[in-house]
Amino acid sequence: MDKNIISIPENTDLNTPINQKSKWAEVLESIIIKPHEEATQAQTIIQIVQEDETIDLLGLGDFSVIIGKAKSRKTFFVSMLVAAFLDRDRTLYDSIRPRLYNGKLKIVYFDTEQSRSDVIRVKNRIKKLLPHFSENYLEVYPLRKYNCKERLEIIEERLKDCTDVGMVVVDGARDLVSSINCEEQATEISGKFLKWTEEKNIHLITVLHQNKGDNNARGHLGTELVNKAQTVLSVTVESTNNKVSVVEAEFCRYMPPNPMAFEIDDRKLPQFINDYRPKTKATSTNDINQLQPHECYSFFNELFAYNSKEEGIGHGELKELIVELYEKKYNKRPGGNKVVSFITTCKESGYITQEKKMAPYFLGKYDSQPN
Repeated sequence: MDKNIISIPENTDLNTPINQKSKWAEVLESIIIKPHEEATQAQTIIQIVQEDETIDLLGLGDFSVIIGKAKSRKTFFVSMLVAAFLDRDRTLYDSIRPRLYNGKLKIVYFDTEQSRSDVIRVKNRIKKLLPHFSENYLEVYPLRKYNCKERLEIIEERLKDCTDVGMVVVDGARDLVSSINCEEQATEISGKFLKWTEEKNIHLITVLHQNKGDNNARGHLGTELVNKAQTVLSVTVESTNNKVSVVEAEFCRYMPPNPMAFEIDDRKLPQFINDYRPKTKATSTNDINQLQPHECYSFFNELFAYNSKEEGIGHGELKELIVELYEKKYNKRPGGNKVVSFITTCKESGYITQEKKMAPYFLGKYDSQPN
């Protein structure tokens, strides 16, 4: 062998044939948006009807989060959503309507916390709510006896084939991680939810507890899921009547519905309260700059949902919209200086964003545990 010839190690890129594409090159080719590709209409599977207006709530290819304190009846509300989706005749509720696509008629329900007997009671509650129930459209799996790694593997095994599945419930997400404050695990779970929902074209509903001291979803897991979810709904026991639970839209990618309320009837079944009117919200000081973090983001989420613009909202218009919405929600008109201070504070917190000074504003993200 000629001593002047240098051999190329086998593990270098120089040995790769020029015409051989890498895995990621093929991925890039498959996901690039084509020049004439049009955006498709989101396939909504649950709509809310209020005051003759139809609002898209849950859609295929996305996930939602139901949050609430312990014993606020979160699982009761999930049962109502499941029953509404399975109600082919649309006779169960006037305010919740299902929409079905391409034979995706089935619901797969995972419960990570309750005993097998309690999960059977949940299933029986759903059956009792429906005038016509078919076992073919609801699969229920209790996962309490497995560890978090095993729960994830079981869920992923069932979701390999979702040809006929439209909705998946994971009650609750906390039991899929060993630590609710582990950023790596939180990112992994939210990534799995995004992957499952997009690849399988399903809507996933998950349930999380709120912190005891405030109304934020618990831990880094809660923050991550709230940031990525299409819809976040809170379930709260009404302060003046503990038999009533109130459902409110905390964050919605599109127009949020008005608050709804339900109570448990004599058969121990949840029923909506028709023509429910929420009590006027007000902070202790009725001051715009005294709103809690989740209230600030919820405020802007509602503002941008009703005034969505691709080019964003200019500073002057944003001030006017803030005054208008705050007066509507809290029956008090904030002063100009307070509105400017409110904008500055919320921009620093990331609830609204601005690329540069004098540029328009856009809705930001919510972090319940800012640095």
